[in-house]
Amino acid sequence: MKQTIEWHQRALTNRAKFLAEKEKDLARMVREIDRLRQANRLYSAQIALAKGEGKDGFNEDRYGIRRLCVTKGE
Repeated sequence: MKQTIEWHQRALTNRAKFLAEKEKDLARMVREIDRLRQANRLYSAQIALAKGEGKDGFNEDRYGIRRLCVTKGE
């Protein structure tokens, strides 16, 4: 069906808003992935440190944080 130029302009505005929201969603997801990746790196380093020290277990929230030169939550 034929639509007016004004209709198409409104449709384009809506599409642009939708795209902007999707871009914001993507940026949030990228930040979350980066946070999870960093947390996994820390966890892996804690495991390696504990194994190297002959430990049979550790508290993930506390073990090796200072020695690994990181702060929890980065």
